[in-house]
Amino acid sequence: MNGFCHLISELLRANGFTDEHIHIEQKLELPGYFRPTKRWDMVVIFEGRLVAALEFKSMAGSFGNNFNNRAEEAIGTGADMRLALKKGAMGKGAKPWIGWLMLLEDSVESTRAASVKEPHFPVLRDFQQQSIAGRFAVLFRKLVEERYFDSTALLMCTRTAGQTGLYTEPHQDLAMKPFLTSLANHLQQFRRY
Repeated sequence: MNGFCHLISELLRANGFTDEHIHIEQKLELPGYFRPTKRWDMVVIFEGRLVAALEFKSMAGSFGNNFNNRAEEAIGTGADMRLALKKGAMGKGAKPWIGWLMLLEDSVESTRAASVKEPHFPVLRDFQQQSIAGRFAVLFRKLVEERYFDSTALLMCTRTAGQTGLYTEPHQDLAMKPFLTSLANHLQQFRRY
């Protein structure tokens, strides 16, 4: 995930932010609404204002349980941040960019249709016959649609390709280009004000 962190840091620098503004290893805690703080993977602060907060996550193996854990984490993180912003935890009128980038292992287990248990009611149609990768795509689209995040990205790689930095983008709307474009547009708007 360090490569993605580096890429986004370069984008930030190209838009006038310096290492002083970009926090990656320390000073990552931001206030929450349901909890005192949340430690993000990257935080961008400029003149006391929150510019952006990003999460970089990966998953390999144990897909069934781990999908639900990652889904709960993303939903909780997004809801907590949006309410904290609404309640003024980062200053009145703060409108930072919030992003989530996921690198998922590309394997038979993550790309074949996953089973679901439906003892009382059927799962929603968009989750029917989905693989774990498909479930992440549905989740990430909903997180943006419901305004929990400004942008999300779903990238995939095999265990061996991951060591060399090679990845695939199974869905163009969840690829790096729209993710980075969304962030770049926010940075340009932020610098205007």
